[in-house]
Amino acid sequence: MKILIAEDERITRRNLERQLAKLGHEVIAAEDGLEAFDLLQAHDVSLLITDWEMPRMNGLDLLRKVRELDKGQYTYVILLTSKSEKQYVIEGMDAGADDFLSKPFDRNELNARLRAGIRVVELQRHLAQRNNELTNAHRAMKKDLAAAVDYVMSLIPDSNLDPATFSWRYIPSADLGGDTFGFHRVTDDRVALYLVDVTGHGLDSALLSVSIINMLRSGALPATDFRDPGAVLHALNERFQGSEQGGKLFTIWYGVIDIPSSTLKWAGGGHPDALLFDKNSSSPTLLPSTGLIMGVLRDQEYETLTRPLLPGSRIFMYSDGVYEVTQSNGKIWSQRELVDYIGTLDLESPNVMDSILDHVRELRGSNVLEDDFTIVQAHYADAPK
Repeated sequence: MKILIAEDERITRRNLERQLAKLGHEVIAAEDGLEAFDLLQAHDVSLLITDWEMPRMNGLDLLRKVRELDKGQYTYVILLTSKSEKQYVIEGMDAGADDFLSKPFDRNELNARLRAGIRVVELQRHLAQRNNELTNAHRAMKKDLAAAVDYVMSLIPDSNLDPATFSWRYIPSADLGGDTFGFHRVTDDRVALYLVDVTGHGLDSALLSVSIINMLRSGALPATDFRDPGAVLHALNERFQGSEQGGKLFTIWYGVIDIPSSTLKWAGGGHPDALLFDKNSSSPTLLPSTGLIMGVLRDQEYETLTRPLLPGSRIFMYSDGVYEVTQSNGKIWSQRELVDYIGTLDLESPNVMDSILDHVRELRGSNVLEDDFTIVQAHYADAPK
């Protein structure tokens, strides 16, 4: 190990150099604190033995400068002194000394204190190495997460599926969230829209959510009529049982707009009820989610519900993170309050989504939300002629 000695007494300095060299250490010597500080900056020194009283810069001042120096590694310091009174020990410790060695020093005591110092230095090096490995692993994980976020965002489709147009706000509470949504044509004259909320946050929740969305988009559920929401939920429940997904469950609201008949079919599994606002109405119709949360039990039947869909109607799907908000006063904002708030908005405005998000952040008293915030609006125009 490379050791720096700061000692103005030539005999003591030479004696220390000889003893340390016999122990196999590489030794650098300085005659005062100022020279020692210059050498410390120029060399990779892990252990410093310094005298207390020295010209130009004494041992305490050297200690303080060493502790202010950012070398990226710890320097263990043994203070060499003839001062043994308690107040001097406290003063030396406050300045940054790790240990003390009395003058004149005993060779066996020097060896023992060096061994203790070397153990600390090696431990510090090991910790620094582990921290560096963790930092590199964290960087790699952040890079992978960023790529995963980009992929999740790339799954969001175009906003126009004539005669329906879509707008949304998707704000994950973590780097990756368990919420995902989508909409696509099931047939030329039917549009599916859906929102999935997987329990938890992070990569595992996002991966399950993406798997579900991809299965819906690709139609990869065997023997399933994707025009029938209840049949779709039944198939998804069979395919994604929580016991086979690391305990992850999920909720879903899935609807299908039938363009020729201007009707909406939907089914829900444990999900918040969607809202339907007829044109020029501030009072919504609830589109209830009547089924059990997904992934709990097999062989569950999910009811398909149907109602007319008038031109100009607006459908709102959302996750529970939009309304289960702890307000700055400690109270939880309710689903009923969310529904009432949306009813006060000008739904023709292009700023509806931002108004809801801004209001939730204001209630929370922070831009950082507790849960994933996902809300989707589907505006149904008149069926194309």
